[in-house]
Amino acid sequence: MDLVLSRLDVPHYLHPTYPPIQALNETGGLYTPDNDDDDALPLKTAAWLGTLAGVFDQFPDLKLVLGHMGEMLPYMLTRSNSLLGPTKTRGASLPETYARNVWVTTSGFFSLDPFATVLKTTARDRIMFSVDYPWATNEDGVRFMEGVEGFGNGYL
Repeated sequence: MDLVLSRLDVPHYLHPTYPPIQALNETGGLYTPDNDDDDALPLKTAAWLGTLAGVFDQFPDLKLVLGHMGEMLPYMLTRSNSLLGPTKTRGASLPETYARNVWVTTSGFFSLDPFATVLKTTARDRIMFSVDYPWATNEDGVRFMEGVEGFGNGYL
């Protein structure tokens, strides 16, 4: 089996999108994850990584970029590994797969507390700054980066 993304050595950026039109219609346009019939997005994302961990064993050079401070994976990594890890009987563990194959962007999540978690779970050379315009502004990003400059070791 050949995976073009892996062969070309280019990253795959996963980014959430708008909900299906049916979900918008059923909620009168007031769709939120709270009225989604599926599980919450963070759980879906964590389970998704667990389910696809075997794909990263088959394609160890596959690069995955997750926006919005990692789409909750940095926060769910330990729990996902404890719940889903035992079902993965061969290959790299979930934390190993995350460390080897995942990059994270800030994507408008301009808060130091979540950033502290990302710093604890993600190698610094795998964290990328991004703004997520128009939902966040460049000015918001500048203020965040100024706060990061003064970010003390007390968080870490």
